Amino acid sequence: MKPIRVLIVEMPQLMTDIAKEILAGRADFELAGVVADARELSCALPPAGADVVLCRTGRAVLPAIYRELFESHPHLRLLAIECGDRSGSIYELRASRTPLDVRPTALVDAIAAVGAPPRRFPWDLPINEEP
Repeated sequence: MKPIRVLIVEMPQLMTDIAKEILAGRADFELAGVVADARELSCALPPAGADVVLCRTGRAVLPAIYRELFESHPHLRLLAIECGDRSGSIYELRASRTPLDVRPTALVDAIAAVGAPPRRFPWDLPINEEP
């Protein structure tokens, strides 16, 4: 089985060293690279062939530079560690299926719902706020 390739982005040196040590100790993980500045991420991601981006955020809302990655790399998973905390979040895109009632009135409601402007992504909201 091919190893999971991890790209470390904008992490403090100590956290980078810890992550490298963790990755080195696992045959099923592989370091895809280290990017010091998230603004370089769109250029670094394709050649790195990363499956996972490990990054640091300073707040509960994912910065736009990371959200935009999902447009060109929908397979990507992002592990965001919050600064000064021992917590983080996993971000990923998932396809979903919603059962549909095809009676005329229900079909009208369904068309209106899917034709409406898209809802905000959950990661645009603080953790305690609902979409």
